[in-house]
This record gives sequence, structure tokens and C-alpha cells, in this order.
Amino acid sequence: MNPIQRVTVKKNERALLLRNGEFDRVLELGHHWLFAPVDHLRIEVVPLERLDQALVGRLPQR
Repeated sequence: MNPIQRVTVKKNERALLLRNGEFDRVLELGHHWLFAPVDHLRIEVVPLERLDQALVGRLPQR
């Protein structure tokens, strides 16, 4: 797998970055270059109106 990925997030979207299967962060509008020579990255692009649903169970508990 290529250690460098480019992700484009449109204005009506957000992207969830999963690093080794665990939630890492939300990518906002724009172009993002991701570098992970060792980790496995997965990007899940979701419509902005479904962001809350996509985050359920992924954020750490307080």
C-alpha cells in the first residue's frame, strides 16, 4: 500500500480518518496529504448532515 495518500473533502462532506482501525480525527473541507509508512489508514467520507451518526461510538468517553 502507498504510504502517501491525498484526500479531497468537499464543502458538504467530512472525512473520518481511521488509523489501524481506530478513530484518529475528522478531516475538514479541503485537500489533505496523509503520510503513514507503517500505519494502515482508512478514510470514510460522510455527508455533513450524517457526521453525528458516523461519530457515534468512535469518540473517547469522558
